[in-house]
Amino acid sequence: MLDVVHSLGVENVSAPRQVVLTPRDDAESISQIISDAGLKPPYLAKALICDGSEHSHSVAIIHDQGGIEALRQGRVSGIELPCVLQEYVNHGGCLFKVYVVGESVTSATRRSLPDLVVHSSSSSSNHDYGDEGAVVVPRVSRFTQSASDDDEDEDGGGDGDGNEQQHVPPPDDAVLRDIGLRLHAKLGLDLFNFDLIRDRENPSALFIVDINYLPGISKMPGYFDHFTNFLASAGGLTKRAARAV
Repeated sequence: MLDVVHSLGVENVSAPRQVVLTPRDDAESISQIISDAGLKPPYLAKALICDGSEHSHSVAIIHDQGGIEALRQGRVSGIELPCVLQEYVNHGGCLFKVYVVGESVTSATRRSLPDLVVHSSSSSSNHDYGDEGAVVVPRVSRFTQSASDDDEDEDGGGDGDGNEQQHVPPPDDAVLRDIGLRLHAKLGLDLFNFDLIRDRENPSALFIVDINYLPGISKMPGYFDHFTNFLASAGGLTKRAARAV
């Protein structure tokens, strides 16, 4: 679904490079697929289809070739092939969840995955990936790497590295509305959300990393008014009548 992002025509807005890995791909084929797409570690692996099952929200940070092989062999818990392998973009541990309900576009800031540091002198990074070269994240908003994060809620706190979450300025509301309505027109969807991050290395660059067509709408700020207004518009009712139903 992220292919549509490249046709939006919004300046500085794109999607991370990504590929789809399937059970038919052997180790050599996967290496070629990754190389052809220009992907470099670390990567983010996520389910190709989210169906509301136990592992629908699981992702895995894949650090190296060992992690890719573990993924291919089914040794990364919660992630099965076919799956999406996406380039990992450092974004200050902050994600903007943007909800589109009809013509209404609103957003909320959420905790996200931490910035990763890959040291050029070795294959190590600032995270312990164990023997498999991968770490599974059952739910991104609850990801922690140290006990210091245990008391933080999902909307704030540390960046998952035991450090303070960086202040990442949100995009202007007008930009978010423009993106949301263009996606609304391109996808033909009236109810969805998308996840947006700001590139830490190039703060003017925004990446849409996920589009969800069955969002948890109750988490949307002011969702009751937005949703009843949407139902009223869809059903040809007045706002007062929609609230009374």
